[in-house]
Amino acid sequence: MQLIFGELRPPVLRRTIDAFEIRTRQVWLGRSLIAAAQLSVILLTPYSALMQTLLGQAQAPTCPGIKQASIYCITKSAPHWVPTTLMTVVLLAVIFGVLPPLLSVFHAWVSFSIAVSIALPDGGDSAAVVFAILIIAISVGDNRRWIGQRQPAPLPSWRRQVALAGLMMLRVQVAALYLDSAVGKVWATHWANGTEEYYVLRDPYFGASGFVGQAAEWMTRSALVTVSMSWGAMIIEITVAVLILCGPRARSFAVLADLFLHGFIILTIGLWSFGLIMIGAVVVAATPVTQRERSKEFWARGINRLQSPRRSAPQAATATAGPTRTPHLPAAPPTPREEETVARRP
Repeated sequence: MQLIFGELRPPVLRRTIDAFEIRTRQVWLGRSLIAAAQLSVILLTPYSALMQTLLGQAQAPTCPGIKQASIYCITKSAPHWVPTTLMTVVLLAVIFGVLPPLLSVFHAWVSFSIAVSIALPDGGDSAAVVFAILIIAISVGDNRRWIGQRQPAPLPSWRRQVALAGLMMLRVQVAALYLDSAVGKVWATHWANGTEEYYVLRDPYFGASGFVGQAAEWMTRSALVTVSMSWGAMIIEITVAVLILCGPRARSFAVLADLFLHGFIILTIGLWSFGLIMIGAVVVAATPVTQRERSKEFWARGINRLQSPRRSAPQAATATAGPTRTPHLPAAPPTPREEETVARRP
């Protein structure tokens, strides 16, 4: 495994910039997951719930200082459906992969508007602002009109350098976030003694419910399972933080670990938007930037097998045995009609 510092060595960096190619579907997939999470917040949550009045504060959205640039503040006097419609259009355009460089700016604006304007934003909403801003720099390396465009024009060197710098910063940001989360849990009593998951899954408001809740309650009756789940979450967070700074194969394992972590959280206690935002950020951060890096990913061998043409069994047997020779057979005797035709010729 090679930490990110190894990739910053001048010879390696020059080769990476020369072969840099980030116009792949992986960046689009990560951005789309973040946009889908935000879309679920603004469409599946009533406007009145997003703009609750908190104790000691005016009714949301409050617009002091830089918050005035929020879409919610700019359209504060308009009907409630206006900001929702504007942000929905932007997020859908991001999901459809239209004009990545331009839409990345509007996506950051929407992310900022959600984080600073709704009454009770969660950690994912705040993290999405940072991710979206860094994706602006990454999108400088994408000059396609939409993600399905074939053979886009070559990129100048400065655009490749800006995109690579943005991607490196995103990797550092993701690593810092997961490492901070894991280290912070060490000092919390219930996380340190391994009982946190026992209480989280049984929380009457935010815990697991239904069949999943019953299964989780049964599983956490075992002290070994409870401790494994609690400490396992911290171990996975540290693992993601380290692997995202390593080489392409290690980064692909970071994606799998992150999917497992947030997939389990979504399955048990929900937090759909938070989980999708974090998975999307890790997917973008793990993006390989050269063909050589793409060939080293964990799933590269399986993809190559699926894309390689398959020969049928007879073709394979022929290729193995080599060319075959057709045996020489004697010509069939001429028919009476053929003999008569030959006899009439001059």
